Amino acid sequence: MEFLDPAYDLIRDTFRRSKMAFMQRDAFKRLALALGEHGKLLMAEYEGVPQSYSLFAFSTPSAHWMYGGNIHHQHQGAMKLLQWEATRLFRNLGVRKFDF
Repeated sequence: MEFLDPAYDLIRDTFRRSKMAFMQRDAFKRLALALGEHGKLLMAEYEGVPQSYSLFAFSTPSAHWMYGGNIHHQHQGAMKLLQWEATRLFRNLGVRKFDF
């Protein structure tokens, strides 16, 4: 959760490129922090540059992808890699279902 600010900026910018509104920074932080041990913020990076972030909520039965975003002109496949690694992480944590 140490990357909440850059994650927020990237996700908000992704929503803006899609001409969609997104919540305010404080609301995003409150949501992410309220998840506590049931939240994960994951990042995909390429050559030291963050490409994608995704916020997940999870418990033993299932994991839910809540929000995600990419930098403009991301390295191809960054979000796919992030989703794949998230699937592996949650499986290792005993999660049985992954909801995109």
